Amino acid sequence: MSIPQADEQLSTLIASTTIVSSSPPPTSINDLSDIFFSSPTSTSTAQTTLPINEPSDIPRIRSIHSTNGYRDGISTSKTRFIQEGFDEGYTLSAVLGLRIGWILGVLEGICSALSAKPAEQSRVRKLLGDAKRELRTENVFSRDLFEEDGTWVFHVEGMEKDGDVMFEDVADAHPVIGKWRRIIEREVEKWGLDLRVFEGREWEERRQKEEIVES
Repeated sequence: MSIPQADEQLSTLIASTTIVSSSPPPTSINDLSDIFFSSPTSTSTAQTTLPINEPSDIPRIRSIHSTNGYRDGISTSKTRFIQEGFDEGYTLSAVLGLRIGWILGVLEGICSALSAKPAEQSRVRKLLGDAKRELRTENVFSRDLFEEDGTWVFHVEGMEKDGDVMFEDVADAHPVIGKWRRIIEREVEKWGLDLRVFEGREWEERRQKEEIVES
C-alpha cells in the first residue's frame, strides 16, 4: 500500500470516529437525568399524580353553626313574637267579629219583624244581603285597611294624643263596620227600636226591679 492511500484511510477513520463521539448519547445511558433534571412533561405528570389533601373542617363547622343559629333564631322568634302577634290579632278579630255579628243580627231581626210589610221587608232583606257581602273577612281585613303586620291604616280617635287605643275604638273606627253601624242607627230610629235588648240591659233592669218588689 502506498503512503498516500494509507493517509487517506487514516483520515477517513478519524472523521468517522469524530462523528460518532459528537452525536448525542442515548437517553438510556444518561440514567441520572430523569432523577435530577425533570423535563416539563415529567413535571406536569408529577403534578397531576400528587395525592389530593383532605378538605379542611372549617366549611363543615361553619355550615353546622349556621344551621344551628338559624334554628335557634326561629325558635326564639316563635316564642317572643308569634304568640304575641297571635294574641293581639285574635283579640282584635274577636272585637270586630262581635261588631259584625251585632250588625247582621239587628238586620235579621228587623227583617223578620217586617213580615206584615212586604215592601219594607224586601228592602231590609236586600240590606242584609249587602251587609253579608261587604262584611266578609277578606273585605274587613283587606290590604287597604290593614298592613301585612296587622297594623290598621285608617284613623282611630285617640291615636294622636297618646297613641294608646282600645280594640273597641279600632272596631268603631273601621270604615266598613262604621258604615253599617250608621245604617243600623237609621233603621233603628225609623222603626223606633230599643237596642238595649240586644245588649242584655233590658233583661238586667227587669230583674233588678223584680228583686226590689220582692224585697
